[in-house]
Amino acid sequence: MRTELLTELTKRLKQDYGFEEKGTYLRRGKCPQCSKGQRELWTWTDKPWVLKCGRIERCGWEGHVKELYPDIFDDWSKRHKKTPADPNAAADAYLLHARGLDLAGIRGSYSQEWYHDQDLGIGSATVRFPLPGGGHWERLIDQPARFGKKKALFSWGRGYRGQWWQMPGTTMADLAIADEIWIAEGIFDAIDLNQKAKVAAVSAMSCNNYPEAALNELRSAAALLNRAPPRLIFAFDIGKAGTEYTRRFVKQARKDGWTAGAAQVRPDGEGEKLDWNDLGQRDRLTPTHLEEYRWNGSVTIAESSNEKALLIYQRHKTQSFPLVFAGRQLWATFSIERINGIIQQWTDAPDAGPDGFADMPWEERWELASAEAVEIAELANCTFRTLYFQRDPNLEEGAYFLRIDFPSDRASVKATFSGAACTTSAEFKKRMASIAPGAQWVGSQYQIDKLMMRQWSQIRMVEAIQFTGYSIDHKAWILGDIAVHQGRVYEPNEEDYFVLGKQSVKLRTAERILRIRYDPDKLDLSWVPHLITAFGPKGVVMLAFWFASFFADHLRSLNDSLAFLEATGLPGTGKSTLLEFFWKLTGRSNYEGFDPTKATNAGIARTLGQVGNLPVVLIEGDRDKDTPHGRRFEWDELKTAYNGRAVRTRAIANGGMETFEPPFRGAIVIAERRGRGVAGDARTHHGDPFRQVALQPRQQARRRDAVRHGRRRYLWLSRARGAPRRAGDRHLSRPLQDLRSGDDQASRHPQRAPGKEPRPAGGDARCAPPGRDEPAGSRRGRGARVHLSDARGSPARGRERSSARRTVLGTLRLHRGERGPEPRTSDQSQ
Repeated sequence: MRTELLTELTKRLKQDYGFEEKGTYLRRGKCPQCSKGQRELWTWTDKPWVLKCGRIERCGWEGHVKELYPDIFDDWSKRHKKTPADPNAAADAYLLHARGLDLAGIRGSYSQEWYHDQDLGIGSATVRFPLPGGGHWERLIDQPARFGKKKALFSWGRGYRGQWWQMPGTTMADLAIADEIWIAEGIFDAIDLNQKAKVAAVSAMSCNNYPEAALNELRSAAALLNRAPPRLIFAFDIGKAGTEYTRRFVKQARKDGWTAGAAQVRPDGEGEKLDWNDLGQRDRLTPTHLEEYRWNGSVTIAESSNEKALLIYQRHKTQSFPLVFAGRQLWATFSIERINGIIQQWTDAPDAGPDGFADMPWEERWELASAEAVEIAELANCTFRTLYFQRDPNLEEGAYFLRIDFPSDRASVKATFSGAACTTSAEFKKRMASIAPGAQWVGSQYQIDKLMMRQWSQIRMVEAIQFTGYSIDHKAWILGDIAVHQGRVYEPNEEDYFVLGKQSVKLRTAERILRIRYDPDKLDLSWVPHLITAFGPKGVVMLAFWFASFFADHLRSLNDSLAFLEATGLPGTGKSTLLEFFWKLTGRSNYEGFDPTKATNAGIARTLGQVGNLPVVLIEGDRDKDTPHGRRFEWDELKTAYNGRAVRTRAIANGGMETFEPPFRGAIVIAERRGRGVAGDARTHHGDPFRQVALQPRQQARRRDAVRHGRRRYLWLSRARGAPRRAGDRHLSRPLQDLRSGDDQASRHPQRAPGKEPRPAGGDARCAPPGRDEPAGSRRGRGARVHLSDARGSPARGRERSSARRTVLGTLRLHRGERGPEPRTSDQSQ
């Protein structure tokens, strides 16, 4: 490993895992999988490719540095510059450090080239290998995730069907004298099998390419040497496609007269996605490992359930065990009494058994009798596999995530199973039938226990979070279809979770709030000028707050709080249009917000807690109807959201005293019609409620002249004639001027000249809500206000309301004379 790369990698390993250098090893690292963080992690000092936990029996965790630190192994042409003296600098570094290959045996068989994607407008350095037929195959080495699934490319117009790639300097005659030839998928796999496993290996370039032409050449070369053709081992990658084509090609090769077998990392292609190159870097291509892989391949290509059961019985000597065949879950039973009975029967009656049975060694007689004595029972008409255990660390709850496959071409079903559903046969039957149409389980309690015991022996742990957005614990945005961690975009793997370095995380719910089509090279900001034209500075303010909500937790960590935003305006001014447009930009279509008065307490709590670093929009519903107290939303409940604290608290059903208080991670946006405010409600009455009125007795004034403001009431009374104005006082004619000009007032009320005020009876007092005319520093509540304009561009009329509504909105001011009405609480106002 190069000095600069080794230095950077060692520094980060010591920083993240606490390694200590001891001779040729890095030891005493903290294992990320051990429950108590045991310091048993180790690796080599000069080649720290793989980190290994020393507790092999209890943990056995392994992690490749290429997966833990992808940023180091992701941009080779920038780190290793191409020069005339070293034209393959980046390609050499990639093969040596990222793939762990020995360059001595492959130099000259590859070159460093450049690929440019015309559709995306981006490019990358590549490692290119020439192929038979004049074509080539190349691997992108500079941030290949930018190209989606296009990480490797074949030359256009040049076919490779029927051919294979073989090591440089190797001829067909060299392959013909080998005992067996491993046919792998990838070129890197074939190189590692040759270099580390010490077997003759070639690359078919794809699992669906049967190398018929190359096999014909091999047969001819063997005939010239007067040798029997070597045995073929189809060693394709783990997965459904690899196992299906392995069975198909083994059958085809045997039909063509070849001695053929298979090799698999796990039986039936199950387990962690590791190819032969990955295993070579983990030192798992030893002769002992190869013998296990050959046995796994034999189990995979077994032609009958009896043959498969016999292979498992011969290796493990277990009398009863589960197995999978032809897409069904089966159970095999070997009875010792039945085997002995068959041996005795064939010994006493030679004609009933195989020829020469009595002269065979005891081991052969036992195997033949075992194959006859096996009993196969069907447990389910499908197969299921536990992929991992997903755990919510906040609630100490978890569930098992299973994949159910069917014998036909039906799509697989993935779902969570609770612990009770996985450990009880009856509950497992109900759960499977409810999520996978047509799936049936008929096994016993003992059989489900044995199945789960086998599948859970080395189960993966995945953290499941309850909200969409930014997770502080993982330092990543988990957005459902994609995740962003340390400046890199990740997609979920085939098992529906994200691997972020040494972390495995997913959304707990299957609901996807956001649907994002991520394309970093097609950023479109053409909508910004249209937004400014339509909504002006107020639209820019809302856009700025919306963008700030994506960093709500970051802003609270700096300022300990994040203000609320309230958008008000008359109907038709574009509030809903603007909010829906912002949501569409975020990845959520046909959504504006939710009305808290139409939601239950649990629904409100879940809506506020289901996002992180995303806005939560509260829209105002119908306030004309009387709302029962039990369904009334108290805006004071949002006080703690200002500082990012828990909005609701609920108990954890575990018999203890624990509670669950999820912090508020989003940003509050309140959208309402200006007509629902004081002025808007007043316009629903006959006449002009802002006209100057005489002060009535207190009871009559409350009954006749009270104006609804949400759930509060305010009295609009005139100032007594001749009374001096005070700082902060507002004459009753001021609200009139907010709605109409003075000329318009006179035209609407000819009987009343402007400036004339009837004398109040019994004194002079007025009560008004806080508004624009309050002195500086007297505004209540936290947050910003944005008032939208109507279609004609004139300011939307009405009274301002506190965005947070966490204090009594009305403020009573007495001027002179009789005492006015007191401010009312929300309960009294009803």
